[in-house]
Amino acid sequence: MANNGEEIGEILITPLSRLLGEVGRSVAETQRALDLNSIKTQIEIDEEKADPGLQACPQRFSSQCLL
Repeated sequence: MANNGEEIGEILITPLSRLLGEVGRSVAETQRALDLNSIKTQIEIDEEKADPGLQACPQRFSSQCLL
């Protein structure tokens, strides 16, 4: 029989680390999609030559979104 420390690692720590890894990957993938959208929008603005000072706003997660 495993001792309590090993049981905690097997039951709680390993699944928790996997979960946190998946959350981190998901946040990174979503931020990349937001960045690519901002780049695409800026290219469209530049091609239309609408307002020379017009810029696409970078989008990002705020800490409030993650709570």
